[in-house]
Amino acid sequence: MKREAGDAEALRRIEKLQKLELEKAGSGVAAAPPKTLAMLLVEFFAQHVDDNLAPKTIERYHEQAAYIDLGLLSMPLADITPLHLNRE
Repeated sequence: MKREAGDAEALRRIEKLQKLELEKAGSGVAAAPPKTLAMLLVEFFAQHVDDNLAPKTIERYHEQAAYIDLGLLSMPLADITPLHLNRE
């Protein structure tokens, strides 16, 4: 139960960040290339995880995404360095 709540919260946070980023860009077009890590993760989950992997693997991916720092999720992809990822 606790894991499911955490997964749902992580997905909600990622989707909220994606929505904010799309609003900032002035576009509601889902086909726009991802600009932040949050947007990239949402696209990755939609295209490669949620419909293609085993349920336990999907659950684990969502659990791991829930631990990513909000600051890192909101950073532009071009600004993320290997040091950021290593610290995470």
